[in-house]
Amino acid sequence: MKKLLLFLGLFVSVMTINAQVFELIYVGEEEDRTFTDALTIYLDPEEEAGISMDFIHLRNLTDQAVDFKIQKNVQQIAEGNEMLMCFGGTCLTVDMSSLQTVEANATFSNFDIMYSYANLSTSVALFNILDAEENVLQSFTVTYTKENPIREVEKTIPLTLNAAPIPADANTVISYSIPAKYSNAKIVVRNTLGSVVKSFSVATGKYGKHSLNVSDLNAGVYFYSVIADGQTLSTKKLVVKH
Repeated sequence: MKKLLLFLGLFVSVMTINAQVFELIYVGEEEDRTFTDALTIYLDPEEEAGISMDFIHLRNLTDQAVDFKIQKNVQQIAEGNEMLMCFGGTCLTVDMSSLQTVEANATFSNFDIMYSYANLSTSVALFNILDAEENVLQSFTVTYTKENPIREVEKTIPLTLNAAPIPADANTVISYSIPAKYSNAKIVVRNTLGSVVKSFSVATGKYGKHSLNVSDLNAGVYFYSVIADGQTLSTKKLVVKH
């Protein structure tokens, strides 16, 4: 009987340790999607350099507040590229965050990854979610790689995205071109928390320009992205300075 009780105690302990604390949610441009332990983000092969801002929300599945840290372990990084963790718009140069808190059954939405790239070779990082004592609660990998070759087709119009002037005061002109293979295209401007502050539709298969009024935006850093068919094709930094 004692052995049985001991076995049951160990079984419950193991089940508790392996229980999922967070639901991981990748915040996409068209729709959000959940993932378990691996996320792959494709970079467009026509973009030689750029910045990918990727927002990952953590939904607390428990009935109590959770204190946690996130640890980044870069397993593979393409030459000249950099992957940073950001919290509330502040990107860290260290690989361990400070202690964060998410309330019971709430969602922590202040975490994102900034991937700066001048090389389309694959980069991989392991992220450990730790408790206050730095025990691992969950882990997941994020892989940045060149766009899936299956999705590549012959293009006559290249992908381009630029804004000038930067810094912008009242207006900036966004110049763009989007390959004709895409549809349902738009340009979205987000703040450092990932919230959309501007959005407008654009045509594909042609070159275009759009004068963007930024006089109503607070001074600071924003990111503008061209999105088509639910896929982020390119993201660049926009600085507003009044």
